[in-house]
Amino acid sequence: MKKYIALPFLLLALMSCYKDKGNYNYLPLKNIQIDSLVNLKKLFMDSLVINPVVKVDKGSEADLDFQWSMYPTTESMEQLPDQPVVIGTGKNLRIQLNQAVRQYPYVVVFRVMDKATGVSSYRKFQVMIGSPFSSGWLVLNDKNNVSDVDIITPQDTVLRDIYQRVNGKPMAGKAHHINLLGAYTGTDELFIETDNNLLQVRNPEFELLQEAKSMFFALPTTLHPQFMTINDYATQRYLVNDGKVYAASTLNNGKYGLPLIGDYEAAPFITSEGSACIYDRKNGRFLRLPSLSNSVTLETFVDQKPDAVFDVNNVKGELRYMERGPDLAYHFFRMADGSMMLYGLDTYSNEYPGALKQSVASPEMRQATAFATSGVLPLVYFAAGNSLYLYDVQANSARKLYTFPGAGVSVSVIRMLKNWFSDDDNSLIAVGVNDGTKGSVYYFKLAGTGEFAGGTYKQKFDGFGRISDIIYKSK
Repeated sequence: MKKYIALPFLLLALMSCYKDKGNYNYLPLKNIQIDSLVNLKKLFMDSLVINPVVKVDKGSEADLDFQWSMYPTTESMEQLPDQPVVIGTGKNLRIQLNQAVRQYPYVVVFRVMDKATGVSSYRKFQVMIGSPFSSGWLVLNDKNNVSDVDIITPQDTVLRDIYQRVNGKPMAGKAHHINLLGAYTGTDELFIETDNNLLQVRNPEFELLQEAKSMFFALPTTLHPQFMTINDYATQRYLVNDGKVYAASTLNNGKYGLPLIGDYEAAPFITSEGSACIYDRKNGRFLRLPSLSNSVTLETFVDQKPDAVFDVNNVKGELRYMERGPDLAYHFFRMADGSMMLYGLDTYSNEYPGALKQSVASPEMRQATAFATSGVLPLVYFAAGNSLYLYDVQANSARKLYTFPGAGVSVSVIRMLKNWFSDDDNSLIAVGVNDGTKGSVYYFKLAGTGEFAGGTYKQKFDGFGRISDIIYKSK
């Protein structure tokens, strides 16, 4: 029995005397140093060129493998769920920044790996991407029958042909309106209406996101976008297309369904404040958009009381212009005899929505081609021929403010700057003026009376094609 117990100890003793004769080849570790990487601020579409300094104490750079990757971050600099995207595989980096403009920076990671050992060294740095198209006046214009968008920046620099510059190809179709619509998500949405299409571009980069065929569950037989807006809560987006009204949720960029139900033909305007309304030019009346989000039928106003200023269910004429004033939604109609009539609509009232009716005492307005309404004073600016006029709603009178030189000059668009965060809020208008195929933009600073400060324009910008629309974009 004792000899069996001693056997394991004998085996252990023999193993302790065994020599490992294995031939192992231990590779020395390289000391890799990475320098010359700092945080950067760049603009969308800029080139990102980095030539890092890489030092290695053994061997050469041919023994190394390089990789650049990039990922977006949150406010606390945490990585978003997106996987890091590889943006380069050489020592030096040269790319064009086409990543989305964000409030928080991207992190770029530079990895240098020893091919022999697989050991890597890393360096990180931040890149903040901004956009040269973030704010300013967007000018929709045609050059050589091609539509595009220019921008006049707050520094008074004009950047040309944004759409083609970003997307690498010209815009298809003839564009006539550009729209900046708020959204419940907080990110304003940019749309361009053409003669037979509707384009959405990413804000503020201007990359094409989608066309009309992707915005509808069932594309209308006739695609003729005429007007776009949103409701008070920025939860519903409305579109007038070929006289019919479509609605879509702004949440998750919802699609348009079938047109709202009713016997109507919508004029190319929607009063979106309060109870959103349209003018039905087929039956000569105002209609309300559905008050419930799950409703798809346009609503009529209740029968108006005898003391109503006017009957919203019986308004005849051609609606030429609509915009919200300081208290009412102003609707200017051209009547059968050529005269102009102003109807003021209180869209927050169902029993007394008709709040103002007056015959416009301005023969010049009969030839008006463009309008703009103040958001703080009952004043309306309009253009007739090559002159600008100011219509005082309360006084029911108009006066000429300025005449552009040139017999062939015409005004295509007037826009009031309405932005709470701007010092020029409701005190500056931009005017698009065309002379043949050439366009110019004029800034007019407004005095407290609503007239032009100094009696003339503040600034003028040339070099545009024929201008069809202008809007101000603050972000």
